[in-house]
Amino acid sequence: MKTIALDEHTYRKLKEAKEDFGAGSYSAAIELLLKKAKNVPSSMKGAFPKLKPLTEEEESEIEGRDE
Repeated sequence: MKTIALDEHTYRKLKEAKEDFGAGSYSAAIELLLKKAKNVPSSMKGAFPKLKPLTEEEESEIEGRDE
């Protein structure tokens, strides 16, 4: 077993996903999320696949959360 650190926002989203999936544990919820992510067709990954990912700061700005 391993321990990971999550910020509060990510923890709340993971908790919500766990409840939505009816997963018995956070580990099971993460596995379901990873399985879903692997099954996303390339055509649904965005119009600009070569665009660099957002920084954490940019993501926070978009989501309206403070760091």
